[in-house]
Amino acid sequence: MGNRRLIRYFIAGGVGICLLFFFCACKTVSAPAPSPTQTVKLLIEGVDAVKVEAETGEDKIHKSMEVHSSELEFSGNCRTYGNKAFLQITSVASYEANCLWSDLKLIRMKGIKDIVIYMNNPGGSAFDGMGMYDQLRLLKNEGVHITAEAYGLIASAAVPVYLVANKRIASRNTTFLIHPSKLWKFGMFEEGLRDLESQSTMLKLCRERYAEAIEENSTLSKKQIIKMMSEDTWFTAEQAKKWGFIDELR
Repeated sequence: MGNRRLIRYFIAGGVGICLLFFFCACKTVSAPAPSPTQTVKLLIEGVDAVKVEAETGEDKIHKSMEVHSSELEFSGNCRTYGNKAFLQITSVASYEANCLWSDLKLIRMKGIKDIVIYMNNPGGSAFDGMGMYDQLRLLKNEGVHITAEAYGLIASAAVPVYLVANKRIASRNTTFLIHPSKLWKFGMFEEGLRDLESQSTMLKLCRERYAEAIEENSTLSKKQIIKMMSEDTWFTAEQAKKWGFIDELR
C-alpha cells in the first residue's frame, strides 16, 4: 500500500510540475508587437513617352508600361529618321485625311524639310483624296521637299496625291488608272428629281477639281483629262512619264 501511495504522489507531483511549467511558459511567451506602418515613396521618372522607371530607395523596379501622352504623336503611317520623314499611303481610305493632317502638323513643328512617301494605292473617297492633295500641296509651298515613290498601282483618288510631289518616282511595273466620277449608295431610300440633279452637280464638281489637280502637275490639258475620265483609262508607267506624271522611272 505504501508503495502505491508513493507512486500516486510521484505521478501527481510530476503532473503538477508540468502544468506549472506550461503556465509559466504561457505567461513569459507573448506575440510580437506589430511593426509600425511604413511609408514607401516611389520616384517615377519618365524616360520617354512609353517607358517609366519606378525607384524605391536603393532598389529599382525595371518595368515598361504605356503612359498616355497629351502631346501630338505620329500615326502608324509616319516614321522619322534624322531630318527626314517617311510616310506610307497605301490607300486613301486607310490613311485618312485627318491622320495625314496631324502627321504633317508634327512634321512642321519638328522642322522636317524632306519627306518620302511610299505609294501603292487603289484610291478611295474623292473628297479624302482631294483633301490629302491639298495638304501636301500646301506643305510643298512652305518649302518642304516631297518625294513620292510608286509601286504597283496608282489609281483613282490616289493620282492627284501622287502627282503633287516635287519628285515623282515609279517602278516600271506601276499601273495607273483614271476613271469617271462615281457615286456609291447603300440602303433603301427614295430619291426625287432634285436629289438626282444635286448628285449630278456634285459629280461634275468632283470631276472638275480632279482634272484641274492633274493638269497642274502634268503636261495634259484639262480637256484631255476630262476626256480620259469619260471611261476607265488604264495606262503604263512609260505612258505616264510621257504625260509628265513621272520624273524618274526605275
